[in-house]
Amino acid sequence: MGRHDNWDYKAQHTIGLQVTMSAASIAANLAEGFGRYAMADRKRFYIIARGSFEETKCWMRKAIRRKVLNNQEQKEITEVINSLAPKLTLLIKNQNR
Repeated sequence: MGRHDNWDYKAQHTIGLQVTMSAASIAANLAEGFGRYAMADRKRFYIIARGSFEETKCWMRKAIRRKVLNNQEQKEITEVINSLAPKLTLLIKNQNR
């Protein structure tokens, strides 16, 4: 069962749907970038993934403000976000090497 399957209908079909799509976009763009031969192509897709990451963070902040997430879920999500952000930035920076 997904994290937001137990949310009410409105939360599922607004925040939940957007989070699902933006998070999937992160993974898809990282995979597509990894599959590119040219460093510039790889970097471009990684930058797009970072944009999707920022979008996901935005939707998660909305979920927190609207009290859709409990305190434990907020803590877990914040930890994941805080650990992934520098890794994604480093991945992009390393494309210049």
